[in-house]
Amino acid sequence: MSDQQTTPTPAPIQTGPAQVALYALVIGAVVGLMLIAWFLRQILLLFFAAILLAVIIWSVAELVRKILPLRLKGSVAVACLIIVALVVGLVWLMGAQVVEQVSTLHDAVPLVASELKTRFGLDVQQWVAHADYTSWLQDALGYVPSVFSTVSSSILVVAGGVFLALDPQGHREGALLLVPRSRRERLRQTLNLAARSLQHWLAGQMIAMVIIGGATAAVLAMFGVPSALALGLIAGLLEFVPYVGAIVAYVPLGLAAIAQGVNTFWWVLGVYVLIQQSEGNILMPLLQKRTVEVPPVVALFSVVGLALLFGPLGIVLGVPLTVVLLVALRELYIIDVLGEPRESARSDRIRARPTRRA
Repeated sequence: MSDQQTTPTPAPIQTGPAQVALYALVIGAVVGLMLIAWFLRQILLLFFAAILLAVIIWSVAELVRKILPLRLKGSVAVACLIIVALVVGLVWLMGAQVVEQVSTLHDAVPLVASELKTRFGLDVQQWVAHADYTSWLQDALGYVPSVFSTVSSSILVVAGGVFLALDPQGHREGALLLVPRSRRERLRQTLNLAARSLQHWLAGQMIAMVIIGGATAAVLAMFGVPSALALGLIAGLLEFVPYVGAIVAYVPLGLAAIAQGVNTFWWVLGVYVLIQQSEGNILMPLLQKRTVEVPPVVALFSVVGLALLFGPLGIVLGVPLTVVLLVALRELYIIDVLGEPRESARSDRIRARPTRRA
């Protein structure tokens, strides 16, 4: 007999009816959860909007607690009052500017119509005179359900955001109960890091919104465009929505500028493009060095993809949702699964500074 040791052959995998049934059950459960998530995608996106609002409230509450010796609920209440006061102040200021300039804009409408007819051959007055107002009214009434849906969704987001801000740790720990105990601490760290990354991204966006709004208002005032402050506020607020916001913001700017003449229109357009390019190539890279860096191509395709899935709400929430997904991708896959060192993972332009636990 030979003294050579024979290599044992692995036992064949048993695939009996029980194993097949278990695999089928797992696959069916995964497919079912994916279908449920698809049907509830609007609710899930509204839930993320509530989380984003909670992060905003929590960020303001943290600043309040640095100034006033308040507990969590007291600081959240003060933060809510501050946010409401800012929103009311912006609406009042914008409304006052619009009311102040409404007569000027009313007088400028014929000039705008004349310029459009002369330059582009668009006879606005004839189009308005022959318009079918009955069809317009029917179309307008068709938007009434959407308006009610938007109002109810806004109330849901605000209420959810306030409740989440009042007890962020309680809601986080409740969600972690659905995760195996061995993974809870790692997922807790990832959630805290994602929340901090959202805070940093929001801080950068707020700075950019203030700068863009102020620069736009100053340019419009310099060229004598009416309602310069209100239009600057619109441009600053729409800066929250990447790419699309800048284009939409120029529509009222261009209409107000063309009333001052074609030369004013082109000058305002040129300076506005210069402001947007400076923001994209100078301001945001400087801000992202200390906040969260989202690759432009990722931001662009995330906005387009979420717009196709969720409509306008997907455009608004596309980039902040991408920030959270990039943090989760880096922490839970690139580092934990692939084993990449943390510094190497950050060098791939997926960066967020980890800070203390929320």
